[in-house]
Amino acid sequence: MIDYERLRRLSRDKGISWAYLSEKAGMSRYYLNSSRNRDAEIPVERLRKIAEALGTTVEFLRGEDPVGEEELSKLLDMFRHRPECQLLFSALENASADEVNKVLKIIEIIRGND
Repeated sequence: MIDYERLRRLSRDKGISWAYLSEKAGMSRYYLNSSRNRDAEIPVERLRKIAEALGTTVEFLRGEDPVGEEELSKLLDMFRHRPECQLLFSALENASADEVNKVLKIIEIIRGND
């Protein structure tokens, strides 16, 4: 099931309207609002297009853990090379995907996104 609140926050944070995302999914500009109002599932092909437009994954939009093993590797690589992330990287260097997800949740709370 789609986490419409997560979708709303992410689209707001990125400045992308639901009308635009609906059109990217190949539907009318009111598609997402209509789906949310009916608490309807979005077909995976359309959800994939929406996720791509938002720079995220289908799993994230479904409310699943935001970081899998492949994403964990990319995230840790980013932490390693960004000066402002050095302290965080050193703390997460040997962390599991579950531990990284917990840290990301804390960051979301601190940022006021949850």
